[in-house]
Amino acid sequence: MEFRQLRLQQFRNFAFLELDLKGKRHFLLGENAQGKSNCLEALSLVTAMRSFRVRDWKALTQAGCSDWQARYDIKNGDDHGINCLELAVNSARKQIILDGDPLPRLADLLGRFPVVVFGSEDMQLLRCSPCERRRWLDLTFSLMDPSYFSALLAFGKALSQRNRLLKNKATDRELEAFEQAMATPASKLVQTRIERTETLRKLAEEVYHLVAEGKEQPSLSYRPDCAFTEADAFVEEWRKNRPGDRAIGSTRSGPHRDDLRIKVDDRPAREYGSDGQQRALVMALRFAQARLWESVLNNTPVLLVDDVLGELDPRRREAFWQLCPDNCQVIATGTESPPNNEHWQVHHVKAGTIETAQSTRSRHPSDH
Repeated sequence: MEFRQLRLQQFRNFAFLELDLKGKRHFLLGENAQGKSNCLEALSLVTAMRSFRVRDWKALTQAGCSDWQARYDIKNGDDHGINCLELAVNSARKQIILDGDPLPRLADLLGRFPVVVFGSEDMQLLRCSPCERRRWLDLTFSLMDPSYFSALLAFGKALSQRNRLLKNKATDRELEAFEQAMATPASKLVQTRIERTETLRKLAEEVYHLVAEGKEQPSLSYRPDCAFTEADAFVEEWRKNRPGDRAIGSTRSGPHRDDLRIKVDDRPAREYGSDGQQRALVMALRFAQARLWESVLNNTPVLLVDDVLGELDPRRREAFWQLCPDNCQVIATGTESPPNNEHWQVHHVKAGTIETAQSTRSRHPSDH
């Protein structure tokens, strides 16, 4: 996959932007608070209509405006030509249009345009609650498996209904109906997480060893809240837990309480990992995500790198660039010019405008 052009209107601090992104290496250069991260944020939306920075879509609209639009020209694989993706968002709805045809469901977009973001927010995968790690796993697996995404939606809907009934002191019969509806998707979620996390573990550990030069031993393990995968076992679990669940008005067990354990040298990375180790771990998780998507989707993700390399020591920074495949488009930001500047197309960002510098670099064959 490769972005060819981005066009924005009334998005964040961009009243209007038209940016040429042909080629494999692009660098957005400028001072802080000029719009570099806003540009990457807009590009990241093509994966699942989710911002890597905020959850409130109102924050994406330019101050004083009620809506925003984005248009992307995307080269999606060697033999698929150029796709035109349009997003139009206002307070009432979000509209997705692909090559002139509206997409009625988010599921129709998932997996088409994989993008992996490296940002300072990644540290939350280690430092925050299990909810953030589950959300990352769910996005990772949903892009590869439509049935996983369907199970995630079905489980979430039934769980919300059960929690509502618990708060309203519903009868056992009423609760049982939603417990049955939760059980099959719960089984699907846990089974997929077990299988896919093992693959992620191998990929992440491989990347980490390249970054840390084999001096430290990372580990990644999935920890389900319930130690079973059968739908009937979930039904029985929720039946037994009804009295306690009623007391607090919430479902206390199930895949919505799973976690991803991340360690270095057999100790929790959150509490015992150094700052450098933690940054290397989240880097490994992102590269593992990219490699997994590429292997399953047969499509190389675009890497968006949001001003994080300055936080790495020189050795890990060099390892980062070595891990970026030559066939992968990388769009990075920073306040200082990138290393090997001649290999990059540099775009100067200032106050919601972008000016592309003239470059004498040799262009990649796919640029033409």
